[in-house]
Amino acid sequence: VIKSLHKIVAEHKDVVKIIIQLNSIVATIKPDVQELLDQFGSYSELWETVSLLVLFKEYLTTFLFAGAYSQGQGIHGNQSHYV
Repeated sequence: VIKSLHKIVAEHKDVVKIIIQLNSIVATIKPDVQELLDQFGSYSELWETVSLLVLFKEYLTTFLFAGAYSQGQGIHGNQSHYV
């Protein structure tokens, strides 16, 4: 009977030992990782729906440039000739 390469590797004793060790390590650190996820969950929109670049451009447009240009200062001081 010919076994697939995947089955041969998955059944190898050294591979089985390493998988057991990795499972143990993951189980050990899982509560710490979950705690970090809970702490940073309020920022999840940064990595779930909107790219960071889009948020940064929104920030620049809304808060920095809009305020500076509305006052006739531009981004480098008093540059009302750019308005």
